[in-house]
Amino acid sequence: MGKIIGWIVVALVVIAGVWYFINMSSGGAAPAATAPTSQTSAQQAQPTAAQQQAADTSDAGLNQDAASIDTQLQAASADSNSAASFNDTPVQQTE
Repeated sequence: MGKIIGWIVVALVVIAGVWYFINMSSGGAAPAATAPTSQTSAQQAQPTAAQQQAADTSDAGLNQDAASIDTQLQAASADSNSAASFNDTPVQQTE
């Protein structure tokens, strides 16, 4: 009985490995859907917030990002200083 269960487990591992290998070699992507051929159904996609933020490379945007980074670094420094002030002294053990 134990040998049968062992062989079943081995077979399942081999099948899962083959399935994984086949999916990885095909790129793991599903086939692309066909695009509509009508010009009237095409719509312009709205850019996402991340795309809009990535496109903002003006000096004002860069200055704002630098100021935000400075604020975060100052907060991290303050947290580091307060953590360094902890005094970890051993406590006397009594029996």
